[in-house]
Amino acid sequence: MAQAPANNSFRVALQPNSLYIATQTILNLAPNRIDFVTFQRKAWHWSFFYTDATGKVTQLHWNVGDIGGVVGEYFGCRPIPEIVTRTKRSVYVSFIRLSGWSSPGLETLVETLRELWKEHEGKPGPTLRAMSPMRSCRTWTLEAVATFVANGWMTAAPDNLETIVTTESKSATNRYISIKAGWVTDSDVNQFRPTIRDV
Repeated sequence: MAQAPANNSFRVALQPNSLYIATQTILNLAPNRIDFVTFQRKAWHWSFFYTDATGKVTQLHWNVGDIGGVVGEYFGCRPIPEIVTRTKRSVYVSFIRLSGWSSPGLETLVETLRELWKEHEGKPGPTLRAMSPMRSCRTWTLEAVATFVANGWMTAAPDNLETIVTTESKSATNRYISIKAGWVTDSDVNQFRPTIRDV
């Protein structure tokens, strides 16, 4: 199920036949009730946004949710009919398109990602983050990129990919905070544009 958009959210258009690393804020409060300092210091949720030849978007990520009555982490895959910058509980701040991507097809991609951390399915986040090496949506995404390169689905990723994504996410978050501070009406959210770039 797609996330419900907040009113007046900016719609994002991504290139077809592409793979993006998307980052969004991790919040416990709706965006219109954000404490600026807390918001700025929060990490981001990392995920892939895959687009096919028609531009159809699928989100692929290491997520947290209810698994058989127990809250744990797992691989998630869902279609995104429309990408908006702001949902009821989060803000998408960056979309980083990976250069040299040659899609193996969505089915193969999903099968590969589903197997990546299969042994960790259902484990709670604190348990995974206490492991060595630490496991999170960020490290899962970076490990997946390395797998894509090894499989020949993309050219070598930048050595500083993590730094690029983090820097762009922080910069976009700060822009959002600056705009949010000057809002007069809720429709002013349209002033914010997430970062969209290639690496």
